Amino acid sequence: MKKGFFYFLIFILMAWQRFSFAVPTLNDMETMSYSSDPCSMEGMLELVNRPTVSDSPCVVSPGRVLLESGFQYLNLRTVTNVRGEGTGYLYPQAEIRYGFRGENEAFVILPNITSQTNPDETGLGVMSLGMKHETLHFRKGVFSLEGVVTPPSGNMLFGSSKGGLMANGIVTYLWDREWSLLGMLGAGVQSLSYKSGGSSFFTVNPDVVLTWQPLKSVALYGEVYGQSSTGPGQGAGCNADAGIQYLFTKDIELDLEGGVRVSGELGGFNRYVGVGFGILF
Repeated sequence: MKKGFFYFLIFILMAWQRFSFAVPTLNDMETMSYSSDPCSMEGMLELVNRPTVSDSPCVVSPGRVLLESGFQYLNLRTVTNVRGEGTGYLYPQAEIRYGFRGENEAFVILPNITSQTNPDETGLGVMSLGMKHETLHFRKGVFSLEGVVTPPSGNMLFGSSKGGLMANGIVTYLWDREWSLLGMLGAGVQSLSYKSGGSSFFTVNPDVVLTWQPLKSVALYGEVYGQSSTGPGQGAGCNADAGIQYLFTKDIELDLEGGVRVSGELGGFNRYVGVGFGILF
């Protein structure tokens, strides 16, 4: 894992170096219209990663900081030898993103606190670090590359014993001023918590989001996402969610979401609801 971690960082740094000068700068983007580039307006609804599982392809402007946070209430799936379904709470779902020149950003995803019933457990989840670069701009769309590193972190129940690596490609295409389609495809290695055995496994993670923005301040979306493997020796999993985003001010976004299990054991829940926000400093 340490050797793979080293090679992964080298790959991300080389990609960053290769593409930083090959695409338009943010100053160039200011001359482009909304219909030609989803990131040109630097609007909060296009910029924030939440509440979808997928990330936005747009990066934060140089020198600015974006804070995202939220809360989820989950109906959990039945655990072996435990009667009935449990409930869970997941918070603060915090992510801090910082923009650099050359259409780059660095981010840190802070550990979540998970509290659940049946059985009663509370613990700290993993922390992740990553970088994202707007790699290619094309008519009505943008493509970005993203690398995420998860060091061994969290407690014995909700953490990751060996950490993980993930590489994502993210693309958004605008049909018109109201409708857009986003796709994210990731591949990498994840590891279970100590209590779950601590084994590592490889997974491919597809994600598709359809967004309708009838007003400048309101966006509604539907999302389907999955993993080719939810654990060592386990099969694929798929979930779906939908929600609404509201632009409270130019730099503050509020959101409401709901999700359901479609198949497999991805996430360990039957359904959930959540609320959150994003603030650009």
